Amino acid sequence: MKLALEPALSVSEAKDSLVWVSSLLFLGIIVIFSPVMLFPFVTLDDPSYVSENPNVRSGLSLTNLVWAFSALHGNISYWHPITWISHQIDSQLFGLQAGAHHLTNVLFHAANSTLVFALVRKLRLGFYSALFVAAIFAVHPLHVESVAWVSERKDVLCGLFYLSALNLYLDFRSRGGIGSYVASIACAALASMSKPTAVTLPVVLILLDWLVLGRTGPERNPRFGRYSTVWRCLPFVAIGLAVAAITVIAQQRIGAVQSLAALPLAERLDNTWLAYVTYVRRFLWPTDLSVAYGLDPAMSRFGMLALIPVAAASLLAWSWRKNSGLGAFGWFAFLAMLLPTIGLIQAGPQFTADRYMYLPILGLTLVVVEILRRLQAPIRFQWTWFMAGASTCVALAVATMAQLMHWKDSVSLFARAVELQPEFWFARLGFGTALTSVGKYDEALEQFQHALRLPGNAAETHRMIGVCLFPQRRYAEALEHFRRSHELKPSINAALMLAHLYSGHDDGSLRDGPQALQFAEQARQHLSHLDGPTLLIMAAAHASAGHFGKATQFLDLAVEEGKRQGNDFVLREAEKRRRVYGSQVERSSIAAREG
Repeated sequence: MKLALEPALSVSEAKDSLVWVSSLLFLGIIVIFSPVMLFPFVTLDDPSYVSENPNVRSGLSLTNLVWAFSALHGNISYWHPITWISHQIDSQLFGLQAGAHHLTNVLFHAANSTLVFALVRKLRLGFYSALFVAAIFAVHPLHVESVAWVSERKDVLCGLFYLSALNLYLDFRSRGGIGSYVASIACAALASMSKPTAVTLPVVLILLDWLVLGRTGPERNPRFGRYSTVWRCLPFVAIGLAVAAITVIAQQRIGAVQSLAALPLAERLDNTWLAYVTYVRRFLWPTDLSVAYGLDPAMSRFGMLALIPVAAASLLAWSWRKNSGLGAFGWFAFLAMLLPTIGLIQAGPQFTADRYMYLPILGLTLVVVEILRRLQAPIRFQWTWFMAGASTCVALAVATMAQLMHWKDSVSLFARAVELQPEFWFARLGFGTALTSVGKYDEALEQFQHALRLPGNAAETHRMIGVCLFPQRRYAEALEHFRRSHELKPSINAALMLAHLYSGHDDGSLRDGPQALQFAEQARQHLSHLDGPTLLIMAAAHASAGHFGKATQFLDLAVEEGKRQGNDFVLREAEKRRRVYGSQVERSSIAAREG
């Protein structure tokens, strides 16, 4: 029997419970996650998202808003303008105070936990069951990555709009009225523009209609009959398809999606079943969590075996659909919400990632609650169940606080990743990058050399070796690694560094004007916007080829960009080079007249 929506709680009762539960959740989350306000930005993605992104660090402006909504940017594989605007607002209010950016993530997570409580209450679960679901969502260690990582603002922001859309849709289904329906569609659009994984929302809505609510309601249009759910979800589907198309184009453009030749479909399916089982295990027993998970080759052989528990759980959930629609919904929603990131379309080096469980964890928690409700003892033992639930939440909160400490800085973060998977190239690369950021160049080079001996992205590893050698003034060696990186996989960053080195700005013996121009133009063709440092490289490349007039034009643009971004380094460097290039132009003019 499906769970039809019952009459809503009284207004005063609903408000009172929501207010004090919200206060409890907010207080608990602030206490548990408060250490992140002392954490810096990390080297993984934070520079490109915030700390070194001129269109974010300069705050809100019309130019930056247009940039946020423009199609694609650099090596970022998502189109998420609302996320960019959120970061811009933080920069406008707090500058580059990392703690304030972290606090915003924490507040969004607290708001999402409250929305989870409201959602589960609307599904007619009891007060304590709803509180348990919300508490698990609030304190589970799998959520540390999404909350403690500034670049994962897109997770908590998407969660805010995704959960709001579900709540509003439930209001529409229970009471009717076009207002809630339109607001739900608007939230779905905002969720998709925060993170494209929100494309799963229409699937979740259909599951909700068919497994929990039933297909009837006060808004039902008799003309649509049994297909009313499909018609209701069409606007959500249209939004999802549009964002999915943009995302696939973006990921293919930067080479983030692996081809079927590189990773055959059979292997992807094996990895999919393994990933689902792995996520369930981490939900039930969240140990050995890391920012980087590579697929253990020894485990990949058991991919088809992992299909057995996934299929068995799915069949069991399907058999429950009449007597326990909420449990069936939870399981199938978990499968659906993970689908974009489960590995069928392989983007990035990771086998799994904690951040991908931010919303799917809700589905598994509903399954657990439904199982416990069926096993619940007579009423005299309910206090025992309450204490067991509270103890579980406390244990998870302690585990979350321990996991947070791995995020206190980039070195700690990737040292943990290397400890757990020493033969995963991405962990070694990340550890080397973190060590480079704190000036431990020799240790960083050891990590990069180890990464080169492992199967993985050799192009990025060579590029990072070049980055590590550059501040040591080992320019000739750095140039060779940047060149090797660009040969293996052309990239904007490698091309810019090659243009810079060949310009001879740091080492005149490396000057090669034509080469500098060639790499500078390669990078320019793939950049939608030239920031101050890039314009300086363009100027140096043209100057090395003797085009001092063109170089001066780029310096003028660099000055404009430096003023707009408030970048004093660019302004000082442009002024210094203007004097040098100006004297060269004057000498050329004198030589031409004398000739």
